[in-house]
Amino acid sequence: MKFQRSQLIILFIFFIIISCKNNKTNSLEEYIKGIDEIPISETIYIFEVDSNKNVTDTLALRKLKYDDNENLIYENNLQLKSNLETINYYDVKNGMIYSTVKQNGEIISDFKTTIEKGLIVSANYNVYGNGIKDSVFMKYHYTFDKEKKKKLLIDSGDDFHTIELYNELEKPILNFSMHEKDTLEKTEFMYNEYNMIKKKIVKNFSVNEEVIYEYDDGFIIRESLLINGVEEFYADYDKDEQGNHLRYTKMR
Repeated sequence: MKFQRSQLIILFIFFIIISCKNNKTNSLEEYIKGIDEIPISETIYIFEVDSNKNVTDTLALRKLKYDDNENLIYENNLQLKSNLETINYYDVKNGMIYSTVKQNGEIISDFKTTIEKGLIVSANYNVYGNGIKDSVFMKYHYTFDKEKKKKLLIDSGDDFHTIELYNELEKPILNFSMHEKDTLEKTEFMYNEYNMIKKKIVKNFSVNEEVIYEYDDGFIIRESLLINGVEEFYADYDKDEQGNHLRYTKMR
């Protein structure tokens, strides 16, 4: 059971590190209801293209909502071939605060936080399948320096911990997940002079896999996968005139 719980958390914890809008309502349910009443701000398709930028496939559809300060507060990502739908709600102070994942219209996982005094204090992550519900309860512990968040420890039980470190602007610079004394996964964040993300490196030590994301002005421009130190593929991203994302993939 320990290994299964670790797998569930590793697959999920990577998606928690994103920022958006401050929660000013009385409850998470009210906050979500308020976002649901806001119209979609932007609809984006992700197309696979060839070297001449001719569309060869439609990969995904994204529906986004922003607040008045252009912070992302909602996203609906639909993987068209697998019919896998991910719905995320965000808070500027905490990142993702609620999420559901659906396969063919049925919920296969959800994530729900409890917020006190503006910060997440605990969360529940549930996975559903074959009539079985597998749950992980997470407790959040913060370290502050001069009232700024410097460190977050997420205790998920079964000797599984996730630790995240922040810079002076409270943006993540390092995130790593551990089971007992073994580091299972590590994520490094690098920023430009305007404190915008320019590179993110995710290392999965159990399979010796590394994914590198490169950004320009906050937009992903390249994704590379390395296994055992060898690049297996890269995907370059661009935008068309309508703002849709164009992905050109090159295999090794």
